[in-house]
Parts: sequence; structure tokens; C-alpha cells
Amino acid sequence: MFQAGEVTVAVVVDFAIPTVKKANSNVVSVVPESGTYANYNTVNIVKNAKNKENAYKYVNFRISTENQTVKAKSLSEAPVNKDVKLADNEVKTMTYGDVAKRAKTVDFKLVNENLKAWIDQWNKILNQ
Repeated sequence: MFQAGEVTVAVVVDFAIPTVKKANSNVVSVVPESGTYANYNTVNIVKNAKNKENAYKYVNFRISTENQTVKAKSLSEAPVNKDVKLADNEVKTMTYGDVAKRAKTVDFKLVNENLKAWIDQWNKILNQ
């Protein structure tokens, strides 16, 4: 839609910005001074996991400096490992550094309590 000129403004998650820019090199990414919302990729170990030792090894791999560096550079995912060092041009579109300091966390309790009403309201607006 960016490539076809159908969209002029959109909310886009940070890791998707490089893809959007490939479709339209004129796209500009802006994070408001008021901040942005952070969304997290998580890895969890099931309480009764049969192979907890390997599960912990996997978690350690996922947060390792090497893996986080590769993910940051190839997928534009902001690293959680403080030892990952990235150049300014590599973090321009990431929730990283000063942008991460201003990021807010989504209140999923609030969202879940209101989701049905918001969807109903949206559907009414669309069907007017």
C-alpha cells in the first residue's frame, strides 16, 4: 500500500520499517517526542518442562550477545542484551537508546477489559 501510494500515514512497528522503506524509499519514520509503545518478544519456560536444562540453554542463546547482534542487524529487532553494540545508522528505526527510555508499556489489563467494546464501536463506525 505504501508502494502504490494508497497510504500516507500509518502506525508501524519498528522492525517493519525497513520493509516499508524498501517498498517506498520516501517513507519517513518518526517517533513522537511523547514516546512510543514497546512490544516485547518473550521466551518462556513451561513450569513442568521435562528438559529445563536445555530450555535455559536456549534462553541463554536467545539473549546472547552474538544472537542479539545478528537479530538486530538482520531483523531490525532492538536487542535486550546490554553488551550488544550497534552503530547509530543501525538503530535509526529501533526502539533503542533514548527512544527506548521514552517507551511505554501497553496496559494489557486495560486493553482486555475494553477490547470487546472497542471492537463493537469500530464495527459500528465502519458500517455507517
